[in-house]
Amino acid sequence: DNGLCSEVSVVRLGPATLVAVPGEPAPELGLGLLGRVDGKPRFLLGLVNDELGYLLPEAFFGDRRYEYEQTMSPGPGAERILGEAIEQLAGEAGAQRPEGRKTKRRKA
Repeated sequence: DNGLCSEVSVVRLGPATLVAVPGEPAPELGLGLLGRVDGKPRFLLGLVNDELGYLLPEAFFGDRRYEYEQTMSPGPGAERILGEAIEQLAGEAGAQRPEGRKTKRRKA
């Protein structure tokens, strides 16, 4: 396998859930990752345990506005791989989002 090897973490601390990723996530990707775990509040910690570069949603690849970030990113598959790893760890940490439950967003 010629892929990268890195770490993600999901920690349950009382009612809170902390998700740690190995890079700097774009806001869209970060919100999507937090939507995969339960807990209140939920925190996303970037640049933890490793630094793979910019973590971008797959939809950003091919968009010229993100050309630079694409060159400093592990690639379009990172969103899926991180999401799957976070869901698995959330289940082990007791922070798995119940099936069918949606994340509510409030306007500021």
